[in-house]
Amino acid sequence: MEDLITDGMFTDQVDNYFGSGANGYGGWYYAGAAVNPTNGQLPDFYRGYRANEVGAYAQDDWRVSNHLTLNLGLRWEYFGPPHNFKKDIDSNYYFGTPVTPITNCVTSAGVPINCNANPFLPVNSPFYAYEATARPEVRNTSLWNKDLNNFAPRVGFAWDTLGTQKFVIRGGFGIFYDRLYNNVFENIRFNAPFYADETAGVFVSGVALGPLKQPGLMTIAFNSNARFIDPTLFPNGLPKPIPRHIDQNLVTAYYEQYNFGTQYELAKDFALEANYVGTLGRKLIGILNRNTYDGRTSGAGPSIRPNPTINSDNARGNFYSSNYNALNLTLRKRFSHGLSFNANYTYAKALDELSDVFRSKTAQISATDVQNIHYDYGPANFDIRHRVVGSFNYDLPLLNDNRWLGGWALNGIVSWNTGSPIGLFDSRRDPNRDGVRTDRPQFVGTGGVLGAFANLLHQALVDMEEDRYEEEGDPR
Repeated sequence: MEDLITDGMFTDQVDNYFGSGANGYGGWYYAGAAVNPTNGQLPDFYRGYRANEVGAYAQDDWRVSNHLTLNLGLRWEYFGPPHNFKKDIDSNYYFGTPVTPITNCVTSAGVPINCNANPFLPVNSPFYAYEATARPEVRNTSLWNKDLNNFAPRVGFAWDTLGTQKFVIRGGFGIFYDRLYNNVFENIRFNAPFYADETAGVFVSGVALGPLKQPGLMTIAFNSNARFIDPTLFPNGLPKPIPRHIDQNLVTAYYEQYNFGTQYELAKDFALEANYVGTLGRKLIGILNRNTYDGRTSGAGPSIRPNPTINSDNARGNFYSSNYNALNLTLRKRFSHGLSFNANYTYAKALDELSDVFRSKTAQISATDVQNIHYDYGPANFDIRHRVVGSFNYDLPLLNDNRWLGGWALNGIVSWNTGSPIGLFDSRRDPNRDGVRTDRPQFVGTGGVLGAFANLLHQALVDMEEDRYEEEGDPR
């Protein structure tokens, strides 16, 4: 407890007392600090981003006949790449060339090595060749290329089939572009060469840390950032950067939305609606660690990375897609005699590879398998298969003639839906040997998966009871 509220002196003294000295564990398991490697100072975190955004549209309703109305529109949008009001401070990593085979491999010690030393490295893949030649570059503008062709057509129709508004058919289609939200790109402030998050410690850099072993490493107020680029703390060299990398060919993500439905009047002020709606997510932006591959840590060869100058590469790009399709049934009673209600049922299915930029189905920020992104294709995190909602409003016939006490109403909403899926992953093993423990568990038992979970739960409860009997005695 003493070390949790002070400076680690006690455990460092104990470590030295038992003769461990510089070869011990130290007073701190590890220590880290943000530092600007170019001057040893605290990095400049402040950003004041500016960007140009423009939108223009034209739309018109065309009544073709008394029965048919068309809605036509076209929108154009531009979301310009941001630029910082402070110059010469922002950098991005830029993919190189697709030239194969890859030839610039080195060992973890920095010694050049034949890239074929690891038979699993895809040396002839243009995808990895781009990554292998990626380099940081400081830019004040055009951090990524401008996307100028964001044209979004929309079309819709309403057809009164009988001319009495008793049976109406409607449909529509449109494209909608999605602005890149700031957190996705603002993390480029953590890129080299003006930022590094350096961590040292006996299990990290091989050097034991503590107030006795490294005097002055921790200061109050903290001003010893420069110590965290000191070669004495990193005898094997400084840790390689982990880029927050925006693909220079990034384009604006977009959605294709469509719907088709009917409305039928069952009786006066009483209607039934049936609608099919769908959304296709295209060129969705997510993170992909492109600097690893299946078999990198298999032991068949050295665990060389395609790009030896960096560690993992948290690349942001148009890597993902999604789709949503649903049937929506609505029974609607419009307001009459003081009562109105809606009853709605939706059957829907949402599928994707990634539901959130910063959280994949395995709670990580990259695909389970970089070389096979589609392995993550399945129910989205927000997939709700069945949903029922009922609502009503009833104007109570109380004191209606009283301007001060009248106007009472009774209303309510009731909803029910099925649950959303959860992602399972194994954080202890790495079956595809890419160096990242985010793979899905493999079910090898008999019967179904739910049955296997039930058996595991039952066995856990039995073990708990047996442990209790051993500690307290069998009460039987």
